[in-house]
Amino acid sequence: MSGLIDGRGPEDDEEFPEPPRLKALRLMVMALLGVMMVGIAVIAITIAMKLGSFGAAPAAVEAEAIPLPADFAVEVLGGEGPNLLLMGRDPSGAELLLVIRKADGAELSRTPVERE
Repeated sequence: MSGLIDGRGPEDDEEFPEPPRLKALRLMVMALLGVMMVGIAVIAITIAMKLGSFGAAPAAVEAEAIPLPADFAVEVLGGEGPNLLLMGRDPSGAELLLVIRKADGAELSRTPVERE
């Protein structure tokens, strides 16, 4: 009763022991907080990198001209690094995949695309 007279309850006593399960729960919540903070940091860094604020600029095409087959209709243009990747149709309607070097415009490979 003396604990109630001076306005302090049993929870305020500094010698109140923490149950082992409560301590384990507290440690797990703290670990979860740490993992969530690291995850949010990784997501933020990934978004920043994807938006282009970090990293090297894409390589520019240095060739004066890129020779394409006659009447080749380019449908998709892509590529990373020293090569360009072109997908399109030739005059007969067949799909082709061309790999062209950015530096001089030389055709490295020509692959027909067959769809089922």
